[in-house]
Amino acid sequence: MKRWLLVVFLPLVFLSQASAQTPKLPRGMGSTKNCVPNPVGSLTAIQCSYTMNNLDPATPITGLVVSSVIPDPLAAPASECPTETPGTTPNIPCFLLDPITGLPTATQVTTLQPLGTVDPASGIHTDTCGGVINENGPACGSGNCSFTDRVSGSGTDTGVAVNSSTGGVVQVLACTPTPTNTPTNTPTNTPTNTPTNTPTNTPTNTPTNTPTNTPTNTPTNTPTNTLTLTPTSSPSPVIITPGAVVPTLNDSGMLILGLLLAGAGYLLLRKGSGVV
Repeated sequence: MKRWLLVVFLPLVFLSQASAQTPKLPRGMGSTKNCVPNPVGSLTAIQCSYTMNNLDPATPITGLVVSSVIPDPLAAPASECPTETPGTTPNIPCFLLDPITGLPTATQVTTLQPLGTVDPASGIHTDTCGGVINENGPACGSGNCSFTDRVSGSGTDTGVAVNSSTGGVVQVLACTPTPTNTPTNTPTNTPTNTPTNTPTNTPTNTPTNTPTNTPTNTPTNTPTNTLTLTPTSSPSPVIITPGAVVPTLNDSGMLILGLLLAGAGYLLLRKGSGVV
């Protein structure tokens, strides 16, 4: 009996030891997802970024395929928004990511290099890819609800199928109730217009006596010097009697006579001008 038991259990012991010594291959994929904005209002546009990562440091993952499904099949259905539209988006492109910004580049890939592989020229991690999924949030309801989805990636690592998936949750806020205007009777004080007699100052035009300077013409006595010629005794005309002897003056006599006449004329002028 004891020999029979040894024959049965010894091979099992050797098999278990052999399996424990066999190394396990580090196959596998990793994934992330993040959606913004969160929370959101009714019918809001949502952007969800995702990544797929090769966890195998030895071999690449080939034939990568990415898809997304709404709602997340692993989420609690009780909190799901009843107004969301279920659906599946297949064949979502996956791009290498910028090493500085983390945003997708223009290089789409279906192969993820072994974990830790970096392109020496660009610095891009070629073991990871990602992208952006644009989604439309559902309409709001009477209470807060959850809009969920799940992104999944699958490929082949050394002939073995590998996959990874990550769900996202965005809270949709309840609709804001429309305020109702309820009229209330509030007494209103209506002022009455009472005429007020306000005296007005009416200017009175009072004539003022303004003296007027009227020039008067005052005659001015301007003395005029009037030359008055007073005749003096004139010598009697000489009557020349024919046959009589006519006295004549010589040159000296004529000179004396001329001087006398000039002196008489000068005296007459002084007398006429009022000078004595």
